[in-house]
Amino acid sequence: MQGLKEIFRAWRNRTTIRKQLSLLLSLAVVTTVGLQVAFTYATLAHAYEKQQIDALSRVLMLERQRLDAYVMELGTFSLQLRSNADFMEIAAETVPLTHTQRQSVETALKGAFYARGDLVTLEVFLVRQRQCYAMDSALRKVTVTDHVEVTTLPDYAAFTAKPAFFSMKPSANGFLRFTRALIDAPRTTPLAVVRFTVDGAAIETLRANHAEASEQVCVFGGNGETYAAPEGFSTGEIAALFSGVRGRNGSFTATIGGEKNLCVATAEGTSGMVLVCAKPIAVVNATLNSTRNGSIAIGLLVLLATLALSRTFIRFVTEPLSGLAQRLRRVGQGNFSTRTKLEGSFELIGLSDDVNRMIGDIDGLIERTYVATLNERTAQLAALEAQTNPHFLFNTLQAIGTEALQRGQTELYRMITALAALLRYSIRGGNLVRLETELGYVEKYLSLQKARFGERLTYRIHVDPALIALNVPKLGVLSLVENAIVHGMSDWLEPVTIQLEGTVEGDQALLTVSDDGAGIAPDKLATLRNALESANVMFTQGVGLMNLSSRLRLLYNGSAKIILNSGGEPRRTTVSLWIPLEVVGNV
Repeated sequence: MQGLKEIFRAWRNRTTIRKQLSLLLSLAVVTTVGLQVAFTYATLAHAYEKQQIDALSRVLMLERQRLDAYVMELGTFSLQLRSNADFMEIAAETVPLTHTQRQSVETALKGAFYARGDLVTLEVFLVRQRQCYAMDSALRKVTVTDHVEVTTLPDYAAFTAKPAFFSMKPSANGFLRFTRALIDAPRTTPLAVVRFTVDGAAIETLRANHAEASEQVCVFGGNGETYAAPEGFSTGEIAALFSGVRGRNGSFTATIGGEKNLCVATAEGTSGMVLVCAKPIAVVNATLNSTRNGSIAIGLLVLLATLALSRTFIRFVTEPLSGLAQRLRRVGQGNFSTRTKLEGSFELIGLSDDVNRMIGDIDGLIERTYVATLNERTAQLAALEAQTNPHFLFNTLQAIGTEALQRGQTELYRMITALAALLRYSIRGGNLVRLETELGYVEKYLSLQKARFGERLTYRIHVDPALIALNVPKLGVLSLVENAIVHGMSDWLEPVTIQLEGTVEGDQALLTVSDDGAGIAPDKLATLRNALESANVMFTQGVGLMNLSSRLRLLYNGSAKIILNSGGEPRRTTVSLWIPLEVVGNV
């Protein structure tokens, strides 16, 4: 990415503004026209696709209703022999049939077969006689098969189940196979079974209705069985079509034969059938493609016209600027007497006046800049001199400590070294330090105070190791310890114990400094608490607690706080510092 930026920057620096503006306008026009064409095409495509889906849905719904009516008609036909009293009486016989009875069954079978023109086969099973009477459209005569067990038929459980007593399955040599059990009403046991297969005339009519529009129709059962599918559809493609349907109205896309298709499905009808129509997306978008091509052609014409006009306009605008650039080069060579006069627009005239005014001011600025440079160097020398003072003090303390060490005053040497470290720490830059660093200097400070007060001062420090990396305000904990010594031991002659504790409380760290010294009077405690609540972040002088409170507001955006308590028997003063743990490791 950085390399591309450098290439672009180099091209921009060696290219005239005229070419840059021409390219910018060209890109703007191309982008605008391209977005307009894309938006128009997407909008039209969405609207046209919705229109296609709505139209196909209405057509498929009507065709599914016709299929439902056709299946209902087949169901009525399957009950035709049930209304024939002679046939039902013969079906109830448990002894072998006479010749006359057999002739009656054949006559009833022929009458039913010739009553319809779409039957491929028609079979009647007499359950108690274990006989099957059958006719088909090829032989057109009755054949009788003995020793037939109805229970061995593949879908016996389906067409003997309550309450329908029929089943419907796809047929390899026709549209579907319909099986109906004619039952003995009191006992609901089948006396006869009627099974017939109808041809695919209804499906051929359905396909013919969609052939001109390059549409292909599939017919599924509610459980995924395929009643009709176009030639060339693979098993996987048929399964993908049904998985997109799942018995619901709607539309989806599927890839068939390597081509993306828009698919529209109906809801499951009373027959349990679902119709799915697949239409290639290329056919759906054929009309839109011509519209898109026309839009692109118009866009190109607009682009060419815009480029021609913009080139003339840009030349008109940039020629005065080129003259100005030449005059400014002479100024850069030291010729401050040159003047320029631009025309062409209000802004160019104003620019010409501003340039002339600038050239007139340069001579005066040169002298003033020279004087300012001298003043700046003088200020730098003063700053360096000011920095010498702290270093002088550190060197002096170091010399005193060395002298004390040479005289065997090891305790004095330790105190001087601790004091020097505290001084250096107090003036070091930065707002936040690790708690581990702050505690080190707290130890040095308490050791100095221990040397001062002797047995009157005892201190303990216990901090959870998990808080070692916590970031705290520099000198914050140290100021709390200093506050405890100054206010806890003033006017108090008894021994004082100062305790520093650090614990983790939820998502915050709690640092507590407590002492059992003089304590704080109730009225003064109330005043201090109010001041801590309303501390002004601009207040930097005065009480240490107020300064620390202001720093906390600035550093932690109000998520850190100080809580002050004093009282009880024995009297104890506690200052609690709450800091969010999220600042761990972010110095």
